[in-house]
Amino acid sequence: MDIRLGQTSGLEVYRRLIAQGLSAPVVFITAYDEPAVREQALLMGAAAYLAKPFDEGCLASAVRRAVGLQQT
Repeated sequence: MDIRLGQTSGLEVYRRLIAQGLSAPVVFITAYDEPAVREQALLMGAAAYLAKPFDEGCLASAVRRAVGLQQT
């Protein structure tokens, strides 16, 4: 999920999902990396946080981690 989503943020969408009891694994991506936002996303339980640009190996690893196919 991208951090910046038009009218809202990916973090807000994730907060709403959590509040509704929906705990899907999330990999956040952003072109606007901010340490405080990264920390907040990870504290909320995000599987990974990737700053653009990133290579396909990083993305594949993050997705595997998110779906539980790889130990963290």
